[in-house]
Amino acid sequence: MLVQSIFVYVGLVLMMALLSKYANEKNRTFYLLLPILIFTFVFGFRYGVGIDYYAYTASYDNWGLSDFAYKYERYEPGYLLLLELCSKLKLISPWFHSALVFLQIFFLFMAFREHKEILPALSFVLIFSGIVMVGYMNGVRQAIAFCIFAYSVQFIVNNKPLPYVALILLAASFHKSALVLLPFYLIWKGGRSFFNNTKVQLFLLFLFVGSIFINPIQYVIDQVSDMVELLSYDNYLDSTAKLMATERSFGMFDLLKLILYIIVINYSPKMKKHYDSKLFNVMYDLFLIGVFSSYFFKGSSLFLRFFLYFSNFESVIFAFTLYYLYINRDSNRVMPRYAYVVLYFILSFGRLMYYSEDNTCQYITYFQEDLKPEKERQFNLMSARFRKS
Repeated sequence: MLVQSIFVYVGLVLMMALLSKYANEKNRTFYLLLPILIFTFVFGFRYGVGIDYYAYTASYDNWGLSDFAYKYERYEPGYLLLLELCSKLKLISPWFHSALVFLQIFFLFMAFREHKEILPALSFVLIFSGIVMVGYMNGVRQAIAFCIFAYSVQFIVNNKPLPYVALILLAASFHKSALVLLPFYLIWKGGRSFFNNTKVQLFLLFLFVGSIFINPIQYVIDQVSDMVELLSYDNYLDSTAKLMATERSFGMFDLLKLILYIIVINYSPKMKKHYDSKLFNVMYDLFLIGVFSSYFFKGSSLFLRFFLYFSNFESVIFAFTLYYLYINRDSNRVMPRYAYVVLYFILSFGRLMYYSEDNTCQYITYFQEDLKPEKERQFNLMSARFRKS
């Protein structure tokens, strides 16, 4: 399964990158449907990729056994409508998963239809960072909400409140936590940019890295527990032990990623000048907030889930950075940094595949019946280790 997984993921990146490049060269947004549909097919017909895969599949397969009142109480209306529609059409579960995956990648790619040049790099980052396999395929509904939010940022920039509000309500119909995004229009209206001084950004970065060793999370949790329940994150408040990591450590891979953040921050003024885009400026702000929160709330599944609306812009800004370094790679100063970024993602992918038996990333299709028992065994072992911890 490991060899198959590497083949599928690398092949997917190559196909998406080439087709995205073709769409950019032809300057036709319509052609973006090609990489979108390939991504949809690959991950829609996956089996067992994503920790919540079996839960989503079971909820769909057993949908007809539940009464409507229970369904309506448990799920948001957009997700509920999609479940009902697929169930009424008697589609097998891969088509249901395909519908969910399509919503993710469609809104994400359409968010950059005016920056199609970065989509090959975004395809590379999405897969080689593992965010798709361990993120989008796990917190599926919230990932849909994030991708809709990413698409909606253009309406903040262009001072169009009604489309923005409509899209956030659509996002909230899949995950109600998206409602907290409504005030963002007022904060970033017109494409305001709050992070422009690289020295201040680097200072804040190291300040929040230092917060790893202070562990301030529990105090914050005590102050916001009521709001947590309102946003349907109360399942993360079962106990302090479950919410807090056993250690807030800083390992070698954390150091490599910190260097990547430093590269991005140092090149941010040049990227802002190159892209000359308020969309980039706003997304860069959101990315930085995500970076800072990932250190401050390191070890808290509760707060990290909430701050996904910020931290998921990481893959977007990394793609912008990778493309910028690529087109300037002939410079003696840029080439080493470009090589570092590429190498970082190759190492990330290698690390992901090395631990693929423990992180559900090994890829098989819905139709590979002979491999399903092994895939389920891996999941059961992982679940048992998690319960013991």
